[in-house]
Amino acid sequence: LRNRLEAGLKETGPDGQKAALARSIDDVDGVLDTFNAVLRLSRVQAGATGSFKRTDVTDITNELAELYQPVCEEKRLAFNYSPREDLFVLADRDLIAQAMSNLMDNAVKYTPEGGAIRLETRRGASGDVELSVVDSGPGIPPEDRERVVERFVRLEQSRSQPGSGLGLSLASAVAEAHSGRLILGDAGGPPARPGLSVTLRLPAA
Repeated sequence: LRNRLEAGLKETGPDGQKAALARSIDDVDGVLDTFNAVLRLSRVQAGATGSFKRTDVTDITNELAELYQPVCEEKRLAFNYSPREDLFVLADRDLIAQAMSNLMDNAVKYTPEGGAIRLETRRGASGDVELSVVDSGPGIPPEDRERVVERFVRLEQSRSQPGSGLGLSLASAVAEAHSGRLILGDAGGPPARPGLSVTLRLPAA
């Protein structure tokens, strides 16, 4: 950001200065996004969550589907949503929505054009409530799945994409705050592009 501003000062024409300012605003937005993500993550891990109420997770995923379907269409990604009714958890609704938004953001970011993303809600075999985001992107190797939920960890294949390495960390912290788990696995694609399945598993209420 500093380098961009210094370069903008050297621009002699108004068009060049405006362009430098516009790029700097984007940089500031990135800084703010990272700061806010760190702050949310720290609060969750410190136990400073909001009020827990009996919540229908389908209401949350319905809103996510409405928000992300046009985003997927713009990137030429097939989007499928498979909701199940009457899935209740004891939760801070905003935290669950934030965690799932992070998972959807990652899926959109890393799934190549022409790929597919699926958002699912279901009841697990043990009776828990499961919210899953499944994509046809490059996936995450099994040996990296434990490490990738740590703060600021970004794998080599994601270095070219914007991001702070906090999305999965926050989702994992939200799962733990609700006595749940974040589970990463393959999505069943070919070896070259197995895809990624990320499931937020929460106790039913």
